[in-house]
Amino acid sequence: MKPRPAVLGLGAGLCAWLLGGMLWMRADGSPQSVPSPSVGVWEEVNRAWASPPVDARRDRVWHNVPGLSGFVLDAAASARETARFHDGALHLVWKMVPPEVRLRDLPPDVIYRGPQAEKSVALMVNVSWGEAYVPKMLEILRNAHVRATFFVDGAWARKFPHLVRAMAQDGHAVESHGYGHPDFRRLNDAKLAAQLDETNRVLAAITGRAPRLIAPPAGSYDARLAPLAKSRGMYAILWTADTIDWKNPPPAAVVERVQRGAEPGALVLMHPTASTVEALPAIIRWLEARGYRLKTVEDVIDERPAAAPPATLAREPLRSARRAPHDGANSDVGGHAVDIPNDIAKRHSRGGGRDVLHPLGELGDLGGDRISL
Repeated sequence: MKPRPAVLGLGAGLCAWLLGGMLWMRADGSPQSVPSPSVGVWEEVNRAWASPPVDARRDRVWHNVPGLSGFVLDAAASARETARFHDGALHLVWKMVPPEVRLRDLPPDVIYRGPQAEKSVALMVNVSWGEAYVPKMLEILRNAHVRATFFVDGAWARKFPHLVRAMAQDGHAVESHGYGHPDFRRLNDAKLAAQLDETNRVLAAITGRAPRLIAPPAGSYDARLAPLAKSRGMYAILWTADTIDWKNPPPAAVVERVQRGAEPGALVLMHPTASTVEALPAIIRWLEARGYRLKTVEDVIDERPAAAPPATLAREPLRSARRAPHDGANSDVGGHAVDIPNDIAKRHSRGGGRDVLHPLGELGDLGGDRISL
């Protein structure tokens, strides 16, 4: 997560902490007695990286649009963590703030997209054939450290449980695509309910977890589906952008369709085909190069951000991940670096444009011990 433009206006409190901190580092990089950050420092960090929650809403075109949780800095907990580590860095504790209006509060309806407030995209793969290409898709996603959402046909899952198991073991979301690929609109109520229930049983037996989402085959549904899904604790999912890869176009056409359809909050539909397998690495590279975060459709309906604010701000790069005193929990500093605009680095540096503000940790999966829910 890159800091919002507010970071460009870092105030006097944080500037003083940054510059003053250099006087408290020994030549070998080890900290001396470091003064505690002032209240103003925490306020400026919060202004720079906090984000407000976004409410779920009804839309005439997109039907139900999920919300998005925000973040606010817990200054007291951050001060305690900073004192506990005592390494010259700020150790930040962020509270996730849920929307006031959640997706679950809206009347049942289908979902075509996520909120536009976050530059993220979810890759969704409908699977009722294409078993020859699933292993390669999983390999590509694994190597790219990307999690997708596989909507799996129950009849297909019975034939290829090892592939369903592999999806789950790689951390992908495994959801329902019905059973046998019928047109949901042509089914009576009992048969429509059986589509959800039977596939849920099959997938739960393989993965140990019941699906929470249903993607109707060919996108065919009527007004019965969303209420039926909600009665089973599920949501009905469609898509924002379609690769139309089931027609086996050239891989370049699949990439181009993703490029045309990509926008913040988009759900991108694909299938396990030869074209998609060849196009997938380029799709991931293109999205990430343009600042898109890749998340699962589960993340979208749970209103979970794709990334969190930085967990650590250091005046100098920490020479190693220091471990604070603890009761057995791993407190190492880690995660991806967060980009800081060059003018900030130059403004708060000494000698040769050397950076002195380094956001070190970013809890991309929101699973770290410095996020409070």
